[in-house]
Amino acid sequence: MSRRFSFLPSFYEALKDLPDETRLEAYDAIVSYGVTGACPEGLSPIANSLLLLTAPVIDKSAKWLAAQEDNGKKGGRPPKNSSGKKPEETQEKPNQNPMETQLNPEENPSVTDLLRNKENGERSKEKGYGRGSGNAPEPDFLFHPPSLEDVISYCAERKNQVDPRRWYDYYRANGWQVGRNPMQDWKASVRSWENNRVSWQRKQAECCAVGSDQDDHLLDGIL
Repeated sequence: MSRRFSFLPSFYEALKDLPDETRLEAYDAIVSYGVTGACPEGLSPIANSLLLLTAPVIDKSAKWLAAQEDNGKKGGRPPKNSSGKKPEETQEKPNQNPMETQLNPEENPSVTDLLRNKENGERSKEKGYGRGSGNAPEPDFLFHPPSLEDVISYCAERKNQVDPRRWYDYYRANGWQVGRNPMQDWKASVRSWENNRVSWQRKQAECCAVGSDQDDHLLDGIL
C-alpha cells in the first residue's frame, strides 16, 4: 500500500551538488522509500547513507499525513456551536475569591489570625492610624517623669549613695532617655546607678589595695 510523504527542501539542498548518476540513484531511493516504506536493495554507499539520514524524517511526515487523512474521513474538525454559547461544562462561574473555598477559618487557626489581623488593620486605617498618619494610638503605658522629691524619697528609702539631684538633672536634661530609648521605669534607673556606684567603689578599693601593696614592696626595697 502506497503512502504519502513530504519531500523537504533540505533533501534537495543535500542532493543538488552530487554527480548526476549518484543524485538520480538517491532521488529514486528516497521516493521509493517514501511511497512504499521499504528500503531499496543494491544502493551505493552514498545513496544508502543519504537514505538512512532522510528515512526518520520521511516516516514522521508520512505518519502525520496519514493522521490528517484519517481525521478528514471522520468529518474533520467538529463544527462550532451555532448558538455561540459555550458548552454547559464550561459555563460554571468560578468563585470570585478561590481562597474562600480552600480555607476554612474554623479549621485553621492561622487563617483566623490572618483574618483578624486584616480586620484590625482596616479599623486602624479608618481611625487614621498607621505610618505618616500623624494620629498614632496612645500606648497602654505612659511614662510619667518623677519629681525631684520623689527621687529624694526613693533614694532615702533605699539608703543608697546616689545623688538624687544629680540623677534628676541628668535625665531631665537628656529628655528622660536611657541611651536612645525612652525611659520606662525611673526607679529601675536609680537602682542601676546604685549598682554601678557600688561596683565602682569596689574596684576603687581593689586598686587602692594593690597600690598600697606595691608601695610597701618599694619601701622594703629601699630600706
